[in-house]
Amino acid sequence: MEYKLKINTNKTMILKASHGFVFLGSRYRVINKKTIISISSSKRNKIRKNIRRKRKLYDMGYISYKSYYSTVNSYNNLYF
Repeated sequence: MEYKLKINTNKTMILKASHGFVFLGSRYRVINKKTIISISSSKRNKIRKNIRRKRKLYDMGYISYKSYYSTVNSYNNLYF
């Protein structure tokens, strides 16, 4: 099977791992043989907005504490 894919030379570059890359709103870089993951400010703001929205729904009684807690806990390993 042969795919007819074309590489966009304006967007595709091969760089050193220390330059990093962005994937799904997170920047991945390798520094001193460690992978550093940092999230963009827009992604950080979306997460905070979602947590505030869930908190409001919980306070109004529309969702359970378990649902609110699972939302907050899903963002537990991200660094703000």
